[in-house]
Amino acid sequence: MKPRLLLIDNDPIQSKLKRISFSKTYDVVLVKGSRELAKYLNPTAEPFQMIVMDLMPIRERFIDLTAYVSHLEFNQIPPVFIVSHSDVVERYIRQITAYPMCEVVIKPLSLAFIEQRVNALVSAE
Repeated sequence: MKPRLLLIDNDPIQSKLKRISFSKTYDVVLVKGSRELAKYLNPTAEPFQMIVMDLMPIRERFIDLTAYVSHLEFNQIPPVFIVSHSDVVERYIRQITAYPMCEVVIKPLSLAFIEQRVNALVSAE
């Protein structure tokens, strides 16, 4: 069985590319914003082994994941990989202490780089 990966991405084209790419290694669940997120990150939902978040600033700029993972024990929180624009990266960096493993990078970057870092985080878990 493949590890579960939660992909939070509000760019229709990039989310398809990432889903196709990550599907080789992971069972990918694609969420396009915070409205859908509660359905997948709640006490009764099946856990994820990785969360990847990449939000376009035109739509939803920032999601505070701490509210969604607050019901989990610290060691149950999956690694989080956040791709962000420089104008909101500081807000994400402030969240890092809430997660056992988290990486925040600034756009633009290649899909190959994102895959490499996500695989490294999952392997380190």
